[in-house]
Amino acid sequence: MTRTHEQRNRKGSWTKTLAILVFGCLLIPPVAASAESVLQGGPHSSLQVEPTFKFVVIGDTRTGVSVFERCIAEINLLAPDLVLDVGDLIPGYREDIRQIIAMWDEFDERVKRFRVPFVMVAGNHDIWGRDSRKIYEQRYGKTYFSFDHKGVHFVVLDSEAFDDNDNILNRIDEEQLKWLQNDLALHHNARLTFVFLHKPFWQGPRFDQDAIEHWFKRVHPILAKHGVSAVFAGHYHIYAKFPPVDGVHYYITGGGGAGIGPDPTMGDFHHYCLLTVSGNDWKLAVIKLGSIEPDIIVTADPDLQALRDSVTVPEIVVPESAGTLPIELTFANRKPRSLDITVRPSDSPSSHFRITPDHLTASAKGNEEVHFKFTTAIDPEHAYPVPQFTFEVRDQGKKPLLFTCAVPVKAHRTTTCRKTLAPPHVDGKLDDTAWATTAPLSAFFTPRGDRETSFPTQVQSSYDSNNLYLAFRCQEPNLAGLVTKVSSRDGPVWADDSVEIFIDTNLDRKTYYQFAFNAKGVAYDSSGTDERWNGQHEVRASRTADAWTLEVAIPWRTIGLKAPEPGTKLGLEIVRNRAQGPPELTQWSPTFASNHVPTQFGTMIFK
Repeated sequence: MTRTHEQRNRKGSWTKTLAILVFGCLLIPPVAASAESVLQGGPHSSLQVEPTFKFVVIGDTRTGVSVFERCIAEINLLAPDLVLDVGDLIPGYREDIRQIIAMWDEFDERVKRFRVPFVMVAGNHDIWGRDSRKIYEQRYGKTYFSFDHKGVHFVVLDSEAFDDNDNILNRIDEEQLKWLQNDLALHHNARLTFVFLHKPFWQGPRFDQDAIEHWFKRVHPILAKHGVSAVFAGHYHIYAKFPPVDGVHYYITGGGGAGIGPDPTMGDFHHYCLLTVSGNDWKLAVIKLGSIEPDIIVTADPDLQALRDSVTVPEIVVPESAGTLPIELTFANRKPRSLDITVRPSDSPSSHFRITPDHLTASAKGNEEVHFKFTTAIDPEHAYPVPQFTFEVRDQGKKPLLFTCAVPVKAHRTTTCRKTLAPPHVDGKLDDTAWATTAPLSAFFTPRGDRETSFPTQVQSSYDSNNLYLAFRCQEPNLAGLVTKVSSRDGPVWADDSVEIFIDTNLDRKTYYQFAFNAKGVAYDSSGTDERWNGQHEVRASRTADAWTLEVAIPWRTIGLKAPEPGTKLGLEIVRNRAQGPPELTQWSPTFASNHVPTQFGTMIFK
């Protein structure tokens, strides 16, 4: 599951529909321990050389996601003995077998970039039915197994099996439990044992109580009896460490590429885990993406980043009505000598702000701060893309250095919704008279507000005494490539080509309803983060020559309201997810984080 798209977004704060099968593809033979070695040079220089090694655990990497590519580059710099990926290796959920095979071909090419052995653990995005299971097993073999490396035992479990009717079990099946018992008994002399699977059955309330009880009654006792050191799973796009149970440590590590949520304190950050094994001990370090760099990182121009870090950029809070606002940029000269600085608004991103003056210059003495005061006209409906400024810094006759800084803008966008006497027929075709006179929302931006969408979206709204009506027109240059893998309600619709609607009925900037629909009209809904909630709605999808379209009717009663009176206000956020490459998540009201940030929703005013 995910909390954000990027990304990608999630169903409330925890969502996943399936998690299946695990497997490792590379085994490494044991290596004998080295002899003791002593260094000369002082009381702290004596080293005991033990059979020591490092390995990486990463999860929910999703082939084709740029985050995963960056992780591969960092891990190669660390040069561990091996990498274990706990699942969701590809986007998955395709019906066309050729598309499934193409995704695995891309995966194989991508992981060739690892310069260390790679052990794969499959998740629900890798196997989700009979055909995908058959392809996976034909390519990569058995779905649970064990291997040894330098005296350490590694066990990979099948985290999700199916019954005879192809229904997911959400537990470890009996055949595998017998295998696990025997495997751990045969390897009781291992100095350490680690277990890997995709789905963390121990974590409630993410799974039903039966699944959790099965884990702690049937699986955990086997692990504890045989002294398993730690269990690792993914499935949720977070990092989390759980208190040990009977000496067994439990971890979730799902931040290897898929979208994450907005709260790092809840584990929402891209990461992987580096484990160091020394003798009979082990330690785990969580490495956030972007922490490991090659040795050339500061050789190109060390001054440039230092200059960027010298600038303080204020946040602009946009008023409800148009007006002018000051922008004061501060440059702190941390050098002992004077610098000459010129600052000007960047041409394209800032042109709609009408920023004055067109440039400012100043000389900053050594260790002195200088301030650049601009004024901008601003309209709440044209607050994005955010303004940007270019700095030109001259240092005693050297070649000038140029860099750009963006100004964060917080604005609550507004739209009006007019009552219709002729409600639209919900068929997805957008040919009703209700839409003929309705002005569309058409400006969608990246979550950080720094760029407008590359794939235009138009949204129209109207209402009557029974329903709120919304019409979507999502321009798409490659309709044949539309991703609509989710076919059942309350699946991860946001991973498809889809739209999402967030409605804050109380306008309290806290509570909200979420509705998501893919390009086939398959729905997901929740009340805030409560994914168990199901509302009523009517939805139909269609296509034109250059777009896919959608019409939605949401009854007022399903969101706890009566028909609104003129002047009523609701919080509103509209999101479009483009799943095929290049993927794109755009929002009507940029949140500067995930989609689930009601403090940044816009406002719908009923007329």
